[in-house]
Amino acid sequence: TNPKHFDDTSSSLLQGGGGHPYELQNWGLDIGTGASAIYPLLLVNGDTNLQMLASEVDPVSLASAKTNIVANNLQKRITLIPISP
Repeated sequence: TNPKHFDDTSSSLLQGGGGHPYELQNWGLDIGTGASAIYPLLLVNGDTNLQMLASEVDPVSLASAKTNIVANNLQKRITLIPISP
């Protein structure tokens, strides 16, 4: 799989649709989420109103983070964003 296309909603999420893209929701940002994506996983499990954006530069770590997010069925609440070095 190509981690750059992990979440088809990420581009529409970032562009918004009518109003501010983040209104009516609580958002968190994890810069450099790493292979485990542990902070987004812990935070969204602790707060049912929270959505997370998680960025990562390393493609191997990004793929592993995706696996962890999907294994926890949280792909609708955690959006992975690949970052170019």
